[in-house]
Amino acid sequence: WGIILLKTLHGLSEHLTWPQLYSSVEAEVKLFQTLAILEARESMGVPMLLLAWSVTEVVRYSYYALGLFNAVPYFLTWIRYTFFIVLYPLGVTGELLTLIGSLPEASFVEEKKYYSLEMPNALNMSISFYWVLIGAALFYIP
Repeated sequence: WGIILLKTLHGLSEHLTWPQLYSSVEAEVKLFQTLAILEARESMGVPMLLLAWSVTEVVRYSYYALGLFNAVPYFLTWIRYTFFIVLYPLGVTGELLTLIGSLPEASFVEEKKYYSLEMPNALNMSISFYWVLIGAALFYIP
């Protein structure tokens, strides 16, 4: 989680290009998925997203490391861009199932006001964690 936070802060500290912005948003999604509600770990989406994330990262960083030495083999380039076709939908499906699976627990969290912000406060606004989760799920709609 610390690396994800550092990656996010690094992304916010400089002018971002679109690929960097996507990578930065991807880091926040991973942080959100793994920290928001720990009870969601029982969802069937967790193994799906862990498999997709793990394979993606191993391939990505192997590609980057070998690229430093200009020694990227063709099969690694092929794997990087071909596995995406399967891993991206698998990861998104896993993330959505985990998010939806966390909603019952989120309603309990909402009752206890753990992650919510209520008025009055210095920001003069209120935020409901339950509705943040629903809004996050809606962002997956293409």
